Amino acid sequence: MVLRPIRIPEARNVETVLLCGARANFLQQSSRLNPKVGGRKTYKRHRFANLAGEEFWLDSTFEVKTATSLNAAGIRWVVPRHVFYKDQNGAKRRYHPDIYLPDFDVYIEPKNWFLIKQGISHVEAAAEQNAIRVLILSEEFLEYSAFASELAIPSKGATLLHVSPVGAAA
Repeated sequence: MVLRPIRIPEARNVETVLLCGARANFLQQSSRLNPKVGGRKTYKRHRFANLAGEEFWLDSTFEVKTATSLNAAGIRWVVPRHVFYKDQNGAKRRYHPDIYLPDFDVYIEPKNWFLIKQGISHVEAAAEQNAIRVLILSEEFLEYSAFASELAIPSKGATLLHVSPVGAAA
């Protein structure tokens, strides 16, 4: 099999190089296996605007539901830049918080129960090492009214707001 790049001209006179066949599959697989590489996004992203009209890409329906609730309550929010932290092996990593509330200096991390159960140690490490406050919200706490009381508590670190679903181990 001969691997050859295919060049497709795009807008702004930029050329995108698409790799064909086995090489593309190898690159995608190697990026998934390497935890230091972001890899290819295989899920739907949602374009959403905050109250100021700034548009952001949100990665989950939980993020969209939380952002919709924040807009309805008139709360200012943005999608922040990443922060660095060191994992348990001392490797430098990036943590990408989902939503930031600048008026409260709080990061919001909506997660489904499976991802919470899988582990949130990276969120806790990033919060502790960067002295930031992160609220991890399970599905029951995505509405602003459900987590508004937590915003008034001045603390740092990761706080998990979570109700275990029926039949699931906490």
